Amino acid sequence: MKSHLVKGLGALVAVAGLALVAAAPAQGVEVSPLASACITSLTVHESEDWGADGDEPFLRTNTGTWSAPGSMDNGSTAAVNRTVDTGTTVEAWDSDSPDPNDFIGSDTVGSGGTLTFRGDDAHYTAAYRAGAC
Repeated sequence: MKSHLVKGLGALVAVAGLALVAAAPAQGVEVSPLASACITSLTVHESEDWGADGDEPFLRTNTGTWSAPGSMDNGSTAAVNRTVDTGTTVEAWDSDSPDPNDFIGSDTVGSGGTLTFRGDDAHYTAAYRAGAC
């Protein structure tokens, strides 16, 4: 009976040891945090507000908000230069006062490319690239 118990424990330790070895990273291998991306610019292709004033766009993520330096008309581009994690959802808004802000849309950051925001008769895009700003 005792020898069966010892054999059983030995097998359990061997299996557990294999599981620990398989789960441990190899020597010299770095485990990296989430990849980052740099949102470089925002372009207003079609503003939500009509007239000479244009839109006052801002971008919102789970880590903060970026606001345009002023009003932006059709065809205007502003530098953003904000680092976000890939997989982050970015929302685009037009700031309005005294009425509520207008939601233009949302898109998710990948490894590089363009975020597209279309809503409330407006169209914005934001360029981004892989890596931190």
